[in-house]
Amino acid sequence: LSTSSSYLVANNEVSLGKDSLGNAITVGHAFYGMLRTGGNVQLINNTVLVSGNNVANNTSSYAFFTLDTAGTQIIKNNVFTNLRSFANQNLKRNIAINFWGGITNGVFNNATCNYNLYYAAGTGGTTAYNAGTDYTLTAWQSAAYGQDGNSVSGNPLFTSSTLLSGLSGSAITYGDNTTGVNTDILRNIRTNYLMGCYDALNPLPVKMIYFKGTKLDTKNLLNWATSTEINNKGFAVERSTDGNNFKELAFVLGAVNSNSLLKYQYEDNTNLHQAYYRIKQVDLNGKFEYTNIIVLGELNKEVKTFDVTPNPFNQHTTINYVSNQNCMATISVINTQGVEVFLTTKMLINGANAISLELPIEKGIYFLKLASESGLITQKIVRN
Repeated sequence: LSTSSSYLVANNEVSLGKDSLGNAITVGHAFYGMLRTGGNVQLINNTVLVSGNNVANNTSSYAFFTLDTAGTQIIKNNVFTNLRSFANQNLKRNIAINFWGGITNGVFNNATCNYNLYYAAGTGGTTAYNAGTDYTLTAWQSAAYGQDGNSVSGNPLFTSSTLLSGLSGSAITYGDNTTGVNTDILRNIRTNYLMGCYDALNPLPVKMIYFKGTKLDTKNLLNWATSTEINNKGFAVERSTDGNNFKELAFVLGAVNSNSLLKYQYEDNTNLHQAYYRIKQVDLNGKFEYTNIIVLGELNKEVKTFDVTPNPFNQHTTINYVSNQNCMATISVINTQGVEVFLTTKMLINGANAISLELPIEKGIYFLKLASESGLITQKIVRN
C-alpha cells in the first residue's frame, strides 16, 4: 500500500508460506502478509496468516509491516498471525506486526492501533517489533503509549491454511463496531463484529461430497459423504411424493467435528413408485442447509432435479434445476477460502429450468450455491 492517497483496506484474507497442496515453501523469501509503504490507510477486519518452515534461509517474515512514518494509519479489528519457523534462528524473526521508526514524545507514528489479534508461535516468533526491540503484547501496549489497549494475543485456531476462520475455542473475539465496515468477506451483515474478515466462526461447517441413491427391489438406499464437519449435529432425511411437500423420515447423527472422509447410509423400506429425497444438514446452533433433491423411480436409477453440466467446465456451464414454484433465486460461487467470486439472480419458473452461466473465474475448485424460497442447495464445481 503506497502513494499519498487514502485507502480503506477491509475484509481481506491473506495466507502465505504454503503452496496449494499445503506444503511449506522453504526457499528464503521474505514474506509480507500486508506491507504499507505510505499514504493514509485504514486497515479494518483483515485476516493474515504466514506459515510454513523456512529451512533454506533465515529470512524474516511479517504478517503486517508498516515502512513509512508519514501519513495516518488506522489499524483495527485485524487478525495478524505468523506461525513460520526457522530451522535455526539467526538474528532474524517471524513477526506478527512490525512498525518502522522510533516512538518518541508520546507520538506513535500517526497511528491508531486497537482491537487486533496478534499471534506469533513459530521458532523465532515475535508478537511486535519496533526499532530493534522485540515485544510481547503486554510490553508493546506499555511502550506504544496506549495503543492496542483492547488488542489480544492468542491462537486463532484457523480451520486450515486456506480457510482463515477460527474454530471453537479460537482467541478471535469482538472488535470495534464503529469502524463502518458492516459486512464481512462473505457479504454477510456483521452482527457479532468479530476481529478478522469472517463475522462468524466456521462459515463452511460441513462440506458434502455427494448425495445419491439407488432403488432396490424392496427399498431405496440413500448414501452421502462429507469431507469436513464442524459443529455438525446431523442429517434429517426427508422424502416427498410430489417434489413439493417433504416429510422427515429419520435423523442421522453427525460426527460433530471431523476432518476425515465420513460416509453415511439410510434405507427407506418403501413400495412407492417414485420418491423424492433430500438431506437437511443441521448445525448444533440450529442453522441448516439442504442438499440437492434426487428422485428414485421405476427405472432403477437416480434422476437429479439439480445438476451442473458440464462439470468440470472451461468458462460456460448450465444449471439444470427443477423448481417447485415461481420464485427468484440467488446464485453465488465461493472459492475454497470462503470468498464469493460470482453473484447473480435469476427468475425460476415452476418446473424445469436451464440456467446458462458464464463464469470468468480462475482455474480451481469452487462451491456453487443456489438459494431460493425452496431452500439452499450447494454443489462443488471445478473450473478447468
